[in-house]
Amino acid sequence: MRELRRQAEASLGLDSRLQRWIVGRTLCMNDSTSLTSLAGPDLSAPFYLCIVESETKKEVTGNGSRDSEDGSSNEMIPDNRAGDVYMELMKLEQQAIVPNMDAFECGVCMDECEGGRGVVLRECIHTFCRDCLADVVRHCEEAVVSCPAIGCPGMLQEREIRALLSTDEYERWLARGLATAECGTRNAFHCRTRDCTGWALCEPGVRKFPCPVCKCNNCVPCQAIHDGETCEHYQTKLRTAVTAAQTNETDEGTRALLDSLKRRGEALECPECSAIITKKWGCDWVKCSACKTEICWVTRGRRWGPGGRGDTSAGCRCGVDGKRCHPSCGYCH
Repeated sequence: MRELRRQAEASLGLDSRLQRWIVGRTLCMNDSTSLTSLAGPDLSAPFYLCIVESETKKEVTGNGSRDSEDGSSNEMIPDNRAGDVYMELMKLEQQAIVPNMDAFECGVCMDECEGGRGVVLRECIHTFCRDCLADVVRHCEEAVVSCPAIGCPGMLQEREIRALLSTDEYERWLARGLATAECGTRNAFHCRTRDCTGWALCEPGVRKFPCPVCKCNNCVPCQAIHDGETCEHYQTKLRTAVTAAQTNETDEGTRALLDSLKRRGEALECPECSAIITKKWGCDWVKCSACKTEICWVTRGRRWGPGGRGDTSAGCRCGVDGKRCHPSCGYCH
């Protein structure tokens, strides 16, 4: 702790005698205490620094206190408000959201927001009005909600989201997050019971998935529920049903329309989940709304390699060595 105080004084100009450090839930008054004993070996506990405003410069002696002549004593100035500061910080930590203290201009709606009517995000300290943050959560299509500040990598915490939304909205947000996580996860298997929300990650070789929601037994290789019959018998029935469906004029018309759109370059098939994607205008970067795979429109393939965004070991490799991925490339990010 002594070294931490010295570094704060050297880099920030904060008198070490006026510093009050709180690590996790511990008020640190002993300079010889190690940081790892307070915050763990990886220093994962939160650190809080409070600066005490000293009205009179005094130093502590063994028999009491006396006025400091030069203010150079290394003894810490006692402050009976340290406990109050600690309790205020703990109350703030227990709150679902941190309200703003001063008026500010919301970076989303640009309206003036009075003190107490906005929210300070814990992860990045950006401040927005409650209504704008709630709308950001409602319209977010990702499993995690990012801070709306431009270029900010911060994210909204789950307790902040819960406090911003109504109970029904929060439940819908949780369900949407699960669905997004499922679509973006390899080896995800969704229960084949109609309207069932159960799903799980099935490793290669797994043949049965007992759904924990509806209690039905799913056959993973057949991608179906066929209790009482073998996989071979079910596959025979399935082939018969497919043959009959192919004679249906409506299905034939739909397939012909999709094939025509793909031939004319007005639609493509997602290379990950086979969903049909269309584009009317804009650049050549598209994202599948079902599985979130990033796609290069002009090459009809993945934009990035298996490592995700930024991996140019595969994908269209646009921009590598200063070369476009295709002569007709219209900018695929």
